[in-house]
Amino acid sequence: MKQFYKYDENGIFTEPVIFTVTVSKNPDGEEFTKITDISGNLLDKLPDNVTNIKPPDGLWKAKFTGDEWIETGELPEAAPAESVKPTIEQRLEACEAAIIELAGELPASTRGLAAVSEVQVMGVAMREPEVKKV
Repeated sequence: MKQFYKYDENGIFTEPVIFTVTVSKNPDGEEFTKITDISGNLLDKLPDNVTNIKPPDGLWKAKFTGDEWIETGELPEAAPAESVKPTIEQRLEACEAAIIELAGELPASTRGLAAVSEVQVMGVAMREPEVKKV
């Protein structure tokens, strides 16, 4: 079994294909080639849109010219540049704001649950759980 390379009517690579190619001699000593596809069907010759020349690695849209594979495609557009990443200070401020928001959602303390009192953390007012004695 040997791998070949199939291309469409425009020469664009479509898929690898497998054929079994056997060279034998008839009783007169003449060589002949027997070709079968992967399903076992006997072929007179390789299909016209198949070659044993492997497309080089790295081609985006390989096209067979009859002698070689060439690049005919365009690389996809590069992803747009990411927006400016927030600074550490901006990220810290966002985290602090989220903590303050979450702390404000705590239920009022009852029977030994945490009471909320405000403290200053890095210059930002935050609520800190405080244990009440029962």
